[in-house]
Amino acid sequence: MSETDNLISPDIFPLKTTDKCCKALELMNEWSVSHLPVLNKDELVGYVSTEDLAFPQDDNEPVTNYLRNDRQYKLGASQTIFDLVRDISESQLSAYAMVNESGKFLGVLDVKHFLKQFSSFISFHHQGGVFLLELAARDYSISEIGRIIESNDMKLIALLIKSSSSEGKIEVLIKVNKTDVR
Repeated sequence: MSETDNLISPDIFPLKTTDKCCKALELMNEWSVSHLPVLNKDELVGYVSTEDLAFPQDDNEPVTNYLRNDRQYKLGASQTIFDLVRDISESQLSAYAMVNESGKFLGVLDVKHFLKQFSSFISFHHQGGVFLLELAARDYSISEIGRIIESNDMKLIALLIKSSSSEGKIEVLIKVNKTDVR
């Protein structure tokens, strides 16, 4: 079992082009998602959303009448966790088609399920203290941060970096294994 297998939701399935609007809305409600991929056999043809299906002319219309196929959001099984997070945040869907290297559909990635799996990567479940540093990007050194943390008898559990609102600065969010980080 690959790490990607853990990201695919075991309980959510794509829609077929023959599925009706009423069935799609029922499934999205049951699964608490706002979007679902639509497949024609094993090929992604687009997505539908609860918003698009909210007022169909006829509940028995096929979902393809409300298909959004302007962008084919596919998450690749070979993508890194960083690429997955970037793509999810840019497209803002609640469920995605996950495909292998040759484009074959593998399953549905549900964002809520993904976040549960992702949280184990960045040590949310470990006890520890957290602090935020803002520093000039040119002054950032992970080895220096690690040295300072370890010289204070702590271990680095997680470290996240983002651009600061201040020009040329970054924010470094640090989690260590001790709760007292004075």
